[in-house]
Amino acid sequence: MRGKLRSALREKRVAFGTGIYTYSPALVEIAGYTGFDYVFIDTEHTAVDWQTLESLVRAADVSGASSLIRVQENNEALIRKALEIGADGIIVPHVNTAEDAKRAVEYAKFPPQGVRGAAGLVRSAGYAVSDWPKYIEASNRETLVIVMAEEPEAVENMREIVSVKGVDIISFGPADYSITSGLAGRTDHPKVLEALERIVAEAKRKGLTVMSPVSQPYAERTKTLIEKGVRVLTLGHDISILAPRWKEILAEAKKVA
Repeated sequence: MRGKLRSALREKRVAFGTGIYTYSPALVEIAGYTGFDYVFIDTEHTAVDWQTLESLVRAADVSGASSLIRVQENNEALIRKALEIGADGIIVPHVNTAEDAKRAVEYAKFPPQGVRGAAGLVRSAGYAVSDWPKYIEASNRETLVIVMAEEPEAVENMREIVSVKGVDIISFGPADYSITSGLAGRTDHPKVLEALERIVAEAKRKGLTVMSPVSQPYAERTKTLIEKGVRVLTLGHDISILAPRWKEILAEAKKVA
């Protein structure tokens, strides 16, 4: 059941996921059973601990969704631990240069492709039960490395970033890009959309895929992003979906109370 997002990339179909910010394994399972290809589990902007994070990854495995962990920073230990608990891929924030991208790949891959430290007792290795050579080979082949373009510098260096071997997906961060471009919150500004178009063009040249978050109205913005060439779409997250719906339900109930 694992590797659903990797399969979508191979089949060249549009993939859909959703974000997880509440640390709820139940919500991760529901997302998987609903049919999402992946869950985007954030650690950069949350206080989630490693034990809870492992439960979220297990929930994704059970329900058939790929688990992607956005690490706090481009750090060898953080990337290694995220993969050792069983994540299908890592999302590395603030990758602005080819050197940044190379480090992310090296941290995520075992030698000779990278410098990832190996331990047979971890969950991803089957707690010393799995075939060691096959585990190393499969990890290097299947682990997804996703780098985030969130600042003008990243867009300026995109041609070099997409040329780094081992990078699978470029994730555009429109919110941070708007802030660092002096357009805080104006994610539909022409300058932000031009940056996305440039990323898509460079990624397509190297056969890579582009990921982007999708906010309301979901259908309209999904259509726009697909037309621009985005093929991996994160449809909101648990908080942004639950909070408005709860407000609607409460308002409806109060009217008849």
